[in-house]
Amino acid sequence: MLEAGCGAGKLSIKLAKETGCPVFLLDYSQDALKSAKEILQELQKRDRKKYRVYFIQGDIKHLPFFDYAFELVFNEGVIEHWRDDFDRRFVINEMTRVAKKNGKVLIWVPNKKCIFRRFWKATKWPGYLRGVEEYPFSPSELKDALEKSNLNGITIEAVEPQKSFFIWPAFLKIFKPIEAILLLVRAILPNFIRRHVDFRLSREISGVGTKI
Repeated sequence: MLEAGCGAGKLSIKLAKETGCPVFLLDYSQDALKSAKEILQELQKRDRKKYRVYFIQGDIKHLPFFDYAFELVFNEGVIEHWRDDFDRRFVINEMTRVAKKNGKVLIWVPNKKCIFRRFWKATKWPGYLRGVEEYPFSPSELKDALEKSNLNGITIEAVEPQKSFFIWPAFLKIFKPIEAILLLVRAILPNFIRRHVDFRLSREISGVGTKI
């Protein structure tokens, strides 16, 4: 597996632990890789076990790997930092290039359709404010981006929509009963309606496709 743009690498390190598979973490930032190495070292010290995790400094737009190298190529919170569609497509094409035939490419990005997003951004809400500019995807835009990289069998999913409620600060107790009611209503909705609701609630969405 390859996480192309790993940041602190927590997700990849967890994958390496849970699956036993070799996982490569690539990032342009030496500081990010240093943080990821420290997290791995702490985990290995605690578990008294070595995990197959490998660190590489590199450019996501020019991945330093041969074609057809990985079963899974993924990232979370990366693609939305390019505003230009050409740049976004170039990055996804690189991820697709290094995936094996019938391998998976997975992209995890902020959801443009989230009904809370404008309010969070406008008010600089605690728990939401981020340090860098981002350009979120709608579900249809993410699907289109993956299709243009010649991926097959594409599915787009809302990522844990219920967690959107937990971004509200704890001191706003008034939201707690509303949150509980909304979660209950969501649970009893028919699947096709729930899917629509989930895309409106979720802060993030994921898209996965198969390389053909």
